[in-house]
Amino acid sequence: MKHLITLILSILLIACGDPASESAAPGSEPGTSETTATVEETARINAWFDEKNEEQLRFSPISLSALGRKELYDQIDDMSVEAAEVQLDWMAATVRELQSEFNYKALDFEAKTSFDLWIYQYEQARDSFQFNTQEYVFEQMSGVHSQLPVILMNYHSVPSLSDMEAYISRIGGVSRALGQQLDWARDNAERGVRPPRYAYDFVMEASSGLVSGQPFDDDEQDSALWNDAQTKIGALVEAGEIDEAAAEGLRDRARDALVNQFQPAYQTLIDWLSQDISNAPAEPVGVATLPNGIAFYNQMLRNWTTTDLTADDIHQIGLDEVARLRN
Repeated sequence: MKHLITLILSILLIACGDPASESAAPGSEPGTSETTATVEETARINAWFDEKNEEQLRFSPISLSALGRKELYDQIDDMSVEAAEVQLDWMAATVRELQSEFNYKALDFEAKTSFDLWIYQYEQARDSFQFNTQEYVFEQMSGVHSQLPVILMNYHSVPSLSDMEAYISRIGGVSRALGQQLDWARDNAERGVRPPRYAYDFVMEASSGLVSGQPFDDDEQDSALWNDAQTKIGALVEAGEIDEAAAEGLRDRARDALVNQFQPAYQTLIDWLSQDISNAPAEPVGVATLPNGIAFYNQMLRNWTTTDLTADDIHQIGLDEVARLRN
């Protein structure tokens, strides 16, 4: 499921605070051995959460950048189905370790909450991933086609030469990730899962806009990414980080990456959408009409409401609430 691999959705669960200052477990008396055990076990699990949080961040260079960190700064997330499966397997292993290595009863309230939430988020990811073939990968509300360029422009700061070199490398990473998501969308389309035609039109228009202007065509205006790259290179010159000769070399490399990696990837997406749009429904259809759609819908209800309410239950709540308000 694409939610496993998109930008700011990493699980950032770190039980915070000084373990020594945590309150005693409910029902315990200050100074008792139970309080000491609670402090020690809470400190131990907090360290575990720190460690696993760092491990999980390694799956997502984008999330690291969003946090202002420079590790894996020249990379873009692996957005393939296989990578999502690897991350899900990792999450399953952490849950097994969590349950086997720590005494839940000895934890303080905050640590218990983190314990429960870690398991809950894994279970939601696991249960949702079985419906990854139901996803609209590219649609009008979101999608990596629009998100990835924003990462480069808004999250990738360039105060040094190495940061600009990483930026150029990431252009290639964007192209690879877009191709991986297109593979996902093609597979889903073969199963009959397509967004409505207006979503195709929206994605094609947005993608075409990203590869319009310099250096992609003879338009006098610069494309958004080319303007961003030149602005960041110019800032390095003004800051004295590089000279004009180095700046020109960076411009050449950025232009080459945009023309020979970025543009072909987006053009491939545009071409496929234009060829497949006739197979898409002319009007929106309910998710329940998709293959295995009712089960998928019910899982989405659980995911978004954190309850086991059915669609009929939720509809009735709405009807009852409207009636109450009118009265």
